[in-house]
This record gives sequence, structure tokens and C-alpha cells, in this order.
Amino acid sequence: MLDVPVAYEANLDVVYRVLEDTGQAMRQDEAFTDLLLEDPSVWGVQSLDADGVVVRLAVKTVPLQQWAVTRELRRRVKKALDEAGIDIHFPQRTIRLLTDDSDKDSLPSQR
Repeated sequence: MLDVPVAYEANLDVVYRVLEDTGQAMRQDEAFTDLLLEDPSVWGVQSLDADGVVVRLAVKTVPLQQWAVTRELRRRVKKALDEAGIDIHFPQRTIRLLTDDSDKDSLPSQR
């Protein structure tokens, strides 16, 4: 199983197509064709998280090869999503450090 987090703004039809195409390309790669027991399958939206949508891709492998296959699949998915202009979403936080009292003037008052 490979869970891929994308932004809420991502077009899921495009995400599905990119994941399917990436899985099919890996299945046809001679280095992996004997390791994949069936075509990879996009199962769809796994969850709606606070930071994005998680889409699940399933791949059935020969025993004990799931880790190597998943690592390569992650690499390929990242590259394919980058090429399609789709961001892999991750939590983002802004931290502001105050260095002196002059910075406090730009912050909203706290009561």
C-alpha cells in the first residue's frame, strides 16, 4: 500500500491518472515485472485529513519484495506528480521569532 497525500486543490482525476500510469510503467519495467504479481490499482481517497487528501495505491508483490517495490514506487510517484504539477501535501506551519520589542508592534494585540 502506498498512501499519497495531495492538496485539497489537486484535481483527483489527474492524480488518479498519474498514479495509474506510474504503476503501469513500473509493471512493464523489466527490473520489476517479475516482482509485481498484478497491475497496481488506485483504490481512491483513503482519508480527508486536516492538511490534504490521501489517495491510496495498492500493489501486490512477491513475498519479501514489498519494501523494495514500495521504495521505487514512491520515487516514481514523486517524480510523476512533480512533472504533472501536483504537490505532495505536507503540514505547513509558520513560526515567528521576536528578536526585540520593535517586532511586537506588528503583531495583533493580545488581551
